[in-house]
Amino acid sequence: MTALLVGGVLLVGGHIADIQATLTIAEDDLRLKQADDNQNRVEFLTKLGWQVSSDAVEVTDVVIPLEFDEVYQGYNKIQQEQGFDLRQYAGYQVKRYSYEVYNHPSGDDFVRANLLVYNQKLVGGDICSLRLDGFMHGLRPTQ
Repeated sequence: MTALLVGGVLLVGGHIADIQATLTIAEDDLRLKQADDNQNRVEFLTKLGWQVSSDAVEVTDVVIPLEFDEVYQGYNKIQQEQGFDLRQYAGYQVKRYSYEVYNHPSGDDFVRANLLVYNQKLVGGDICSLRLDGFMHGLRPTQ
């Protein structure tokens, strides 16, 4: 079988496969193209080290507010620390895909990975506990 890489497109045995996949996880950069595809989202979370449900357990439309209150400012700070900024999506409706996380270091059984998607692009996300006294952090595993 012959394979040839041309400008981010892999030609394999006469078939074309886009290897810009969809996924880039650099140390300071989290990007996911074609984030509207479930398999791409699951692979993205898996490459970050999370064991997650094979399908989203919840899909919700969320409107990013025009003005950020204290809670949204805190949430956006988490986003900015991982290279996102929800202020550029103020007033827009995004989709939130939530996945069960099975291997959080806290041992908590009620952890979700949330991915915010706008126009097929990952624009934010978090890992959080569903408990009242729970936690929330960025998409990368905490130390």
